[in-house]
Amino acid sequence: MKKIFTLLTIALLTAIGASAQTTYTVAGNAAILNGNTSWAPTNTDNDMIDNGDDTWTLVVENCGLEAGTNYEYKVVTNHSWDNESYPATNAVLTVAETAMYTVTFTLEDTGLGIDVSAEAVKTGSYTPGVSLWTIAGSSLALFGTSWDPANADNDMTVQSDGTFKLELKNKTLPKGKIEYKVAKDHDWGTSYPSSNASFSIPEDGEYNVTFTFNETTHALNAEPVKTSDAVIEHTWTIAGGPDGAAANLDDALFGKTWDATLAVNDMTQTEGTTIWTLEKKNVQLTAGDYDFKVCADHEWSENYGDKTQADGNATFTITTDGTYDVTFTFNSDTQDLTAEVKGNSTGIKNVNVNANVNNAAIYDLQGRRINGTPQHGLYIQNGRKIVVK
Repeated sequence: MKKIFTLLTIALLTAIGASAQTTYTVAGNAAILNGNTSWAPTNTDNDMIDNGDDTWTLVVENCGLEAGTNYEYKVVTNHSWDNESYPATNAVLTVAETAMYTVTFTLEDTGLGIDVSAEAVKTGSYTPGVSLWTIAGSSLALFGTSWDPANADNDMTVQSDGTFKLELKNKTLPKGKIEYKVAKDHDWGTSYPSSNASFSIPEDGEYNVTFTFNETTHALNAEPVKTSDAVIEHTWTIAGGPDGAAANLDDALFGKTWDATLAVNDMTQTEGTTIWTLEKKNVQLTAGDYDFKVCADHEWSENYGDKTQADGNATFTITTDGTYDVTFTFNSDTQDLTAEVKGNSTGIKNVNVNANVNNAAIYDLQGRRINGTPQHGLYIQNGRKIVVK
């Protein structure tokens, strides 16, 4: 009986150990991996083989690689970006000669950390075709889609000097910053620059925007030219979340954190003024700081918060868990954004509002902020008309 128990115990421990084993998968630029999709941690064709000596390898053959191109990659654990991945920032493979290669990826558990490397060995000649480069960015009004490298309407055209160009004409654009990148072959596997490029639209209007790209130097540029005035009726939307929260998380106050597309957070304009408000009633909030901004037209191209803060966010603080009413107020003329927070449960006191967010701002009917004590007349406070006698 004892022997049978021991055998069952060993089998159970072996099964537990096998189920707990980590799977390592290489994800990155499609040109150096199996399959046609970049950054796909679920692609089991790119799982690494356990060598039994605290190293794992993946060998990928017939990779047509170009000199001067950065081929980025990472190693992902258990097929999900929600798990650990190595290294912390993308690893980069480059080759000195345009040719066919066999690429070998190696992961080593040193006991002190995880090391990841890649080696490319030339196997033959390779002549690449004409590259396809596409502009993608943050503005729906300009690009038609947001951050979509597969949108053929934004494909660039090769010029006689070998550079690439895209002209987008007669676009009605609101004031604000537009971010963009250029992507190769309708995929994010190769894109420039590593951080987003950007340009500013100084005022609402009709614009022609010309993009140029040099695939040798990776120089990317955008030149907006205003062609006429335009009056844009904006939609103003509040977006935010608890301090430090990532985007697209469920949230009691905002619905989803940092989501500028939610119509439920659209503000309402006070008739005859430039004041916009949004009221959220009976919201269960936990103690902590809450960051927020206001966005134009369900995009981030034009947004306002608190310019005195490093991250640009406006903030209010809840000191006690409870149920609250929160009123957001925005002056589209001065770009002042405020929040008023009122406890809506017995025993809730001392709701603090960040000093940079004035929760009692008063405006005249032209939307001008009143400094000091208002005189007799009709005013706007927290989106409501008030009479000072």
